[in-house]
Amino acid sequence: MDEVDGAEDEWDDDGGRPRRSRRAIRRVAWPLVLAVLVCITLALGVFPTRTYLERKQEVAAAQQQVDALTRENDEKQARVEQLQTDEEIEAIAREEYKLVMPGEESYEVLPPPEEPVQLPDGWPFEQIETSLTS
Repeated sequence: MDEVDGAEDEWDDDGGRPRRSRRAIRRVAWPLVLAVLVCITLALGVFPTRTYLERKQEVAAAQQQVDALTRENDEKQARVEQLQTDEEIEAIAREEYKLVMPGEESYEVLPPPEEPVQLPDGWPFEQIETSLTS
């Protein structure tokens, strides 16, 4: 009989492989099977779930953008409707273009005059003051 590591192999009852080589195959096969199962679990469970969660975040961000744009659109539509009223057109014409209705007069209040320049007494300043006041 063959000896491996100083021990004699036992043979199967049906005359096949030695029992010791079957044990070695099992020791190698189980970790390999577990590794394949882990890979399948990752491929079918974890990776799609992560992708799903990422897409869910992207959809939420896109929905926030849509909501903001909808609010802005509503505000602009309200402004368009307001600008189409006669009262708003008249208010803009009066404020921005200083227009008046026929038969009305427009008056504008001027700002107060600037303070006169105070020059010190002395030779060159007396001549400047007389030229400013005349």
